[in-house]
Amino acid sequence: MEIRYAEVRDCARKVGAVGEEVREFLDRARSGLDAAAEGNEGFTAVDAFRDVAEKLHRQSTAVGDNTVKSAAALAAAADDHERTDLYVRGELAKTREALGDASPV
Repeated sequence: MEIRYAEVRDCARKVGAVGEEVREFLDRARSGLDAAAEGNEGFTAVDAFRDVAEKLHRQSTAVGDNTVKSAAALAAAADDHERTDLYVRGELAKTREALGDASPV
């Protein structure tokens, strides 16, 4: 199986960017919601809305955070696989050379 490391890293970069955009959007949206609710403390509907907005923000932020972590893991996996692939190719070449087979790996 051929893995195109540059494409995997590019994909990881794009996924990470999405996670960052999610975080930034949620922070902007939350500050707007907080400002809109300011001065309306004590109203049951406003308090309920604030609770729902807070819970949604926490859960959505977790999605953004996990997206960024997944992107980092994807990039690390590509790096690890490429290092392993290069090492195995080198070891295979040494073994073939020791056996007298000089054809490329």
